[in-house]
Amino acid sequence: MDALPFCHLTIKAHHTPYPIKFISMQRSPREIHTIGDHIRKARVERRQFQRDLAQRFHVTVDTVRNWEQNRIPPHKRSIPAIVAWLGYDPRK
Repeated sequence: MDALPFCHLTIKAHHTPYPIKFISMQRSPREIHTIGDHIRKARVERRQFQRDLAQRFHVTVDTVRNWEQNRIPPHKRSIPAIVAWLGYDPRK
C-alpha cells in the first residue's frame, strides 16, 4: 500500500482575544479630574483592557496602569495619540 501524499492544507479561523459577552468588573472613576481618569473612564466604557491601550500607544501595561492610577502623567509624545483615541482634549 502506498503512503498517503502529504497534505499542505492550512486552516485559519478568526479568534477573538476576549469572550464575546465581555463584562468588565472594573468601575469608572466617579469624579474626573486628571487625564488618567479620562483614560480609565473611556477604556472601561469601551470594554477594553489596559493591554489594548498599551499596544495602541506603544507603551507597557504598567505605564497605562500608572496613568490610570494617577501615579505619573502621560509623556508629551503620547498625548496626541491619547487625545485622538478619546476624541477630545481632556486638558481643556
